[in-house]
Amino acid sequence: MTLACRYGTNWLISAPEKVGSTISLFDRIAKRNQGNGCVFFGFDFPIGVPNTYGEKTGFANFRDLLDVLGHDEWSDWFRPADKPSEISLRRPFYPARSGGTLQAHLFEGLGIGRENLLRLCERPAPGLSPPSMLFWTMGASQVGKAAIAGWRELIQPFRQRIGIWPFDGGLVDLFGAHKIVVAESYPADAYAKIGIPRNPVWSKRRQEDRQRFAPTIRQWLAARPDLQPDDGLLEMIDDCFGSDASGEDRFDALMGLLPMIEIVEGRHTDGVPDLAACRDWEGWILGRRLTAPDHEAP
Repeated sequence: MTLACRYGTNWLISAPEKVGSTISLFDRIAKRNQGNGCVFFGFDFPIGVPNTYGEKTGFANFRDLLDVLGHDEWSDWFRPADKPSEISLRRPFYPARSGGTLQAHLFEGLGIGRENLLRLCERPAPGLSPPSMLFWTMGASQVGKAAIAGWRELIQPFRQRIGIWPFDGGLVDLFGAHKIVVAESYPADAYAKIGIPRNPVWSKRRQEDRQRFAPTIRQWLAARPDLQPDDGLLEMIDDCFGSDASGEDRFDALMGLLPMIEIVEGRHTDGVPDLAACRDWEGWILGRRLTAPDHEAP
């Protein structure tokens, strides 16, 4: 994670650090904030479910569904299915392990086609990197396991203490009503905003590829005088976020943070469309723009 603390009109941005225990995360960061207004968390995992899936559960909205996950009839929800016959509305994640698994098993088990298992913010759109499908848990780009961990360890246990955007309201209202606000962030969306091109193809997993963009990141920061990176962050940028396997995570932690500051400062919109499906079930990726045509009115 990367932290930015606001002092007056300026932001002090520190070097990426390990998250540590999720049980104490909210309290630790709130303590470091010293009561200086709201703490705004951006999490790189899905928050929300596809509208078609949500409506099939019988609940009114994502908030109501969230309360029951992992309990009673929904006790298996966080446990990925071992085989296709175990996939159901109350056990939607699949597969538990590799070997003979197909996404088609997921579509058949839930009775929902591929397109309707993608939230609106996950569907392909020009110029945007498509996030992965929520309930799929296999492969390097899957997000299902992160969603399971994030919801079970952070979102659900602290539900009564936090404001969840956009389900609980707009950002301005949430900042005024809550000490802690959480939103879904997608660092890959930030690359183009910072000036990092998608082509030629590069990989955030390679230190030498990240090295190419150190000047771009420094220039972007320098163009915003209200953003003050500390010495540790500047050293980390110049070092391409380290040579170990966690370098890509440090890189994405900073990439995910910078657009959040832009949105808080009003330089960019939060992007959420005025659609009932997004407010009730699907949520939205912070800062992502709805660019595809022909969407129904709420």
